[in-house]
Amino acid sequence: MKIGTKIGLGFTAVLSTGVLLGGLSVLTMNGAVDRATLLSGSYVPKAAAAVAIQNIASDTMLATRTYGLTGQEKALVEAKKQFGELGVSIVEAEKLATAQNLPLFAKALATAKAQAEEFRLQFNKTEELMLKLAKAYDAMNTSAAGLTKSKDEFLDSQSELMSHEIVGPGAEAPASDATGKGWTKAAETDPAEKTTATSDRLQRFEKVTLMTRLIESVGHIRVAAWKSQAQRNPTILKDALSRFDDAEKILARLKEITHLRQHIDKLEAVAKDVADYKRGVSEMMALNVELVDVGTKRAEAGTLLGSVVGEAASEGVKQSVDEAKVSMSSLKSASLTVIIGLGIMILTGALLAYFITRGITSALMRTVTDLASCSDETASAAEQVAGGAQSLADGTSKTAAALEETSASLEEMGSMVKQTAASSSSAATLANEGREAGERGSQAMVELAKAIQDIKANADQ
Repeated sequence: MKIGTKIGLGFTAVLSTGVLLGGLSVLTMNGAVDRATLLSGSYVPKAAAAVAIQNIASDTMLATRTYGLTGQEKALVEAKKQFGELGVSIVEAEKLATAQNLPLFAKALATAKAQAEEFRLQFNKTEELMLKLAKAYDAMNTSAAGLTKSKDEFLDSQSELMSHEIVGPGAEAPASDATGKGWTKAAETDPAEKTTATSDRLQRFEKVTLMTRLIESVGHIRVAAWKSQAQRNPTILKDALSRFDDAEKILARLKEITHLRQHIDKLEAVAKDVADYKRGVSEMMALNVELVDVGTKRAEAGTLLGSVVGEAASEGVKQSVDEAKVSMSSLKSASLTVIIGLGIMILTGALLAYFITRGITSALMRTVTDLASCSDETASAAEQVAGGAQSLADGTSKTAAALEETSASLEEMGSMVKQTAASSSSAATLANEGREAGERGSQAMVELAKAIQDIKANADQ
């Protein structure tokens, strides 16, 4: 194989190896670029969107719970604001899922959207119940204030009468009696009319005692209502409702022992206020029970919403980490491929350089050997040429001598012919001599042809 061919094949092998390894590196790098693009364009934004929804959902749950516990207008405004942001974040996430073709994320968002709608529905019910509960509180407070006023009036009336009955004649009497005509001074009336039987005094004392017990029972109910509201535990109030039975029994007994019309009217006002307060408490308890149920459903919807987007966020983070690991692995593989490729190219180049150099050296050595051999052959040929030249010179000399002899023979032949012409008598003799001369000329021609052959042979050598 020619040296140029070997060099061309060597460079072709090195370039082919470089192109092959470079192509593999480019493919690996392109794979890493694709994963990086997927990572930055899909998985990271997906995780970010899911985390954003999860955070807003947590803030919304906090605001709705605060409103459910306190009923504050500020908490209501904050809750509605958070619901608006929650809807916007879900819409943005849906756009991302559609643009980046993320079907699993889109499915998770559909579930999250349904839970968000349920969450909002339960919150709307919470708002309605809180408004009703506020009205119930107002009704309870109104009835409680009326009860306080009516029981105070009843007690005041009983206290005045009891004070008059105990002090006796000369004491300041109540503003009015059973007839409603009023009293002036005890001295203005017959002492006998002012005297009250012991049984009447005991009944008066019983009235005061019963009304005090009624106040205690209603007070116990009010405390239970406050505790139930504060702890969001309707059971506390439910256990205290039995006190209304005690209150009704007390009112029934008071009606039995109350005879004056004005006192009966006051007692009926107390009974009405107690009944109104009972209705308010019962309504409040029912609303609290419903509010607790709605709060539970609302919390479940919010928890499920947070769970769905939390799983989506975790999936996005996991996918991001996995893709980052694969990208790192691809880059490492590409780097390793480049390093190995460079090593192979260097080794291939070294081997090719070695073999090409060796081939060139071998060719040069063969050329030198051939030149030396040619030199020897040239010397031998020169010697042969010199010998041929000498032989040629010898042949030429012989040819010249033969030519001279031929020329002499021809001269002799001419002389003989002349002699023959001059002397016909000696024709026989001359013919014999002519024959002899012809034979010698023929011999000379043979020798000339041989000399010419020798010269040609020496020239060929």
